[in-house]
Amino acid sequence: MKKILGTLILFGALTANAQVTSVHSHKANQATGNDLSATELQFSVGPGFTSASNGDKLSTYAGSKTGLSLAADINLPLTREFSILTGLEYVQKGMSIDVPNANSNTTISMNYFEVPVLAQYNYFINRSNKLTAGLGPYFAFAVSRSASNDTQSQDLSSSTSSFDMGARMAIGYETVITHDLSFVGGMHYDLGFLNTASQGDTTLANRAFVANVGVGVKL
Repeated sequence: MKKILGTLILFGALTANAQVTSVHSHKANQATGNDLSATELQFSVGPGFTSASNGDKLSTYAGSKTGLSLAADINLPLTREFSILTGLEYVQKGMSIDVPNANSNTTISMNYFEVPVLAQYNYFINRSNKLTAGLGPYFAFAVSRSASNDTQSQDLSSSTSSFDMGARMAIGYETVITHDLSFVGGMHYDLGFLNTASQGDTTLANRAFVANVGVGVKL
């Protein structure tokens, strides 16, 4: 009887020790794995489809313009579910003007360095995949402003504002590639609040729809 009791006690001790070891091992894997909730740098590129809302006769002939977006952002977690996304982005905005019976179309190019500040919600599908939704302002500083057609180009620095700001709405998806690397993809819409035309009665407020893909680097 004593031998049986001793054997049961030994078996119980070994089982408890194995369970503790398993728990510690699981926690260690959580600490070292990429669960997409750490501070992260994100580098992305993609096309932008832009236009300008205007209230004068240009609206009859206004169209969209395709440009490029390059972004270097940082995602700063506040909690597991909420974070702040900000960074520095280069965005080509503007519009096209197609006047019937004209010899050529005119393209207005407004290129900016932009700083978004988004409050982001992170929905974790599992430890390796998440969906994101962000909302917040962006602040834009003009790099170049011009109007061009097939025959000539004109600088618009003296007739347009060098600063713009507005609201950004964004959605995205992220999935783990390796321990420190992830794939990021998403899209956002910029709604400009300011009239970037500084002279005359023309009203030009930036609008942009941007899609991008890139990588996230865990810090």
